[in-house]
Amino acid sequence: MFFESYLKSVLKLGYAVSEDEMKLCAKVYSKELSRDSLKEFKRPGIYVIWNFVSDKGYVGSSFEIAYRWRVHINALRMNRHLNDDGRPSRLQYAWNKHGERAFQFYVVEWCIDDVVLTDKETEWITRLDSYYNGYNQ
Repeated sequence: MFFESYLKSVLKLGYAVSEDEMKLCAKVYSKELSRDSLKEFKRPGIYVIWNFVSDKGYVGSSFEIAYRWRVHINALRMNRHLNDDGRPSRLQYAWNKHGERAFQFYVVEWCIDDVVLTDKETEWITRLDSYYNGYNQ
């Protein structure tokens, strides 16, 4: 799959989180971690919600990734993940079509400074082409 191979190459370049942190993200998604373990995700960073069926993703940023992830997952499960215009998002359509099991949540980059979040998010949207070939629209 594109994203998995891309992430591995990015890891080698030192741009993303470590493979251990990627595994931790997978556990957060599957709710295998305790609330104390979620403290690791209470910091700013860039995340991706990746659909392994369509090989497309959504890139986002947050000051507290754990909270933002919960907002996304709850909205998607309730069929209320909307665009700014109030219509269902492309991510919501894909979620409804492929189901929750088709998606995985990853932190791709931690940010030390809140100021760089938007710039880093834009970089990742471009790298993964998630605006034109994904769910960032």
